[in-house]
Amino acid sequence: MPTPNLTRLSKSRIVAGLQCERRLWLGTYRRDAMETTPASQAVLGAGNDVGDLARELYDPGRLTGHVENIAKALAETAEALQFNASPPSLLYE
Repeated sequence: MPTPNLTRLSKSRIVAGLQCERRLWLGTYRRDAMETTPASQAVLGAGNDVGDLARELYDPGRLTGHVENIAKALAETAEALQFNASPPSLLYE
């Protein structure tokens, strides 16, 4: 029997579904059919800018996350959480 293709549920997907069910469906099953508008690019860019600014203001910290490799991201995050630093280090995604 084939293994079902499981889709992970994230906060971003929940918000997308609350905003527009079609957006959630397209983002999950048909990413190639989604439109990238200048407005959506601006929102994504602003989010990246906020993350960059947070790292500048609250550094030192550790940037984690591998978008294409969830297992690697989880392992790296678990390792960072086990490190006993005083004061504790910040983790950024």
